[in-house]
Amino acid sequence: MSYEVIKLFNELPGCWERHCQRKYKNPLFADANSITVELVGQAQAKDLAELESFDKTFQDVLEKAVALPAHAQSDVVLGLKEQIDKLYESSATLLGDQTDKQKALLKLTEVVMKVIKTGADTDTFAVGQLEQETTARELHVKMLKHHVIADLLREESPIQPEELAAVVLIETPDAIKSLVTLFDDDQKQDLMRQCEVVVEKMKASDVEVPFVEDRMADLRLFSK
Repeated sequence: MSYEVIKLFNELPGCWERHCQRKYKNPLFADANSITVELVGQAQAKDLAELESFDKTFQDVLEKAVALPAHAQSDVVLGLKEQIDKLYESSATLLGDQTDKQKALLKLTEVVMKVIKTGADTDTFAVGQLEQETTARELHVKMLKHHVIADLLREESPIQPEELAAVVLIETPDAIKSLVTLFDDDQKQDLMRQCEVVVEKMKASDVEVPFVEDRMADLRLFSK
C-alpha cells in the first residue's frame, strides 16, 4: 500500500494533494496513517477541478483586460484589479507549474496600476497610498512562494487549525520566518504552545524526528 500511495504523488501537486503528502506517514500528524490511495485520488481530483476552474476565470479576466477602455470607470478598474489579485493567490496553490500564468497576472497588475495612478496623478496622498500598496503586493507575492502560506491563506484551506503546529514543524526556516509575520504576538505564543505539545507527544511515543528541535528553535527566534 505504501508504494502504491507514493507512486500516485505528483511532483508539482495542488494544495489538496500537497497536504496528503505532508501527512503521509508523518508521526507529527495524528492521522498520518489515514492517507490511502483512495484519499490521494480524491485530493488529486479536487486539485484538477480547481485548476480547470482557475483556467476559465483566467481567460475571462484576460478578455476583460484586453477590452478595458482607456478611460474606464474607477470601479471597473478596481474590480478587475481585485480579480487579478485573487487569481494570483489562487495560482500559488494549484496543480502543476503556473509560472507563465503568474507572470501574465503580474503584468496585468502593472497595466491596471498604471491606469489607476494616471487617474490619481494630481492627488499626492492617493499616489502615496498606491506606492505603499505596490510595495505590500511585492512582499505578498514573495510570501506566496512558500506553499504553506499560500495554502493557509485560501478561503478553504486544506490545513485544519489543529494541524498547524505539525505543519509548521516540517517547514523550512525561511518559510517559518515568513509565516510568523501573519500572526500577532498572542497568536505566535499560542502557536508556540501548540508546537511544544506536538513535540512532547512525539517524545512520549519514543518517536524521533531529528529536525523538529531545530524548527522549534527557528520558531522561537522568529517569533521574538
